[in-house]
Amino acid sequence: MVLQRWQTVYLLIAVILMIVTNFVPVMTIGDATGVADVTFANVLGAESSQMGMTAYFVLADVCALLSLLTIFKFKNLKLQMQLCSVLELLYLAAVAVAVVDVMMLPADAVVEVALGAFAVPFAIICTFLARAGVKKDRDLLKSVEHFR
Repeated sequence: MVLQRWQTVYLLIAVILMIVTNFVPVMTIGDATGVADVTFANVLGAESSQMGMTAYFVLADVCALLSLLTIFKFKNLKLQMQLCSVLELLYLAAVAVAVVDVMMLPADAVVEVALGAFAVPFAIICTFLARAGVKKDRDLLKSVEHFR
């Protein structure tokens, strides 16, 4: 594994952020029955009203695994760029699932965003920067091959 490439560092940060998402509360939901933190452990044992958040955490874990796989595909830059694009779409899908789940809550529910909710936007930024780095490396290799 080549850690001297910036895109590897960015993808590693994205992996760490997605793993941290499983252990840090994403949001706090308060309603007439009480207040509950939305974490991976709480969602696994929850009733059907939190199925969207279960999908959110599954998407976050899939993104972590795919980011890790993308790091090890450093010899195939075209595939690495495609995987980064797929990752960006999966991150956006995770955000969409979380937003839809929050919109489906009852009107009297109070939602407070917690620290874990900021992991996905930062992971999107890291993946975007990684894809830009891969593109830069690919363009550099094409220009060097052009001179041969």
